[in-house]
Amino acid sequence: MDEKLQEKYPLLPIDEIKQLLVEEKWFASIYDGINRIHSAVSHRLSRRLAELMERYEFTLQECQDEVAGYEAKVKSHLERMGFLW
Repeated sequence: MDEKLQEKYPLLPIDEIKQLLVEEKWFASIYDGINRIHSAVSHRLSRRLAELMERYEFTLQECQDEVAGYEAKVKSHLERMGFLW
């Protein structure tokens, strides 16, 4: 096969060589690389968005209200145990 290729290669016109190398060999690798980069960036963005959504799921006021509720419960329990302030 290599011998046949070496015989055929000098007979190929420049345009056909360019077409074989660039369009059929290199383009596939280039497009595959671009696709992998695009996928990696998309996955990273998705993970980051999910992280941010989880982190900022509740507003500051909601968090403060929840803390105030727990604070009231703790004070109530401490008062029943005899602690006063």
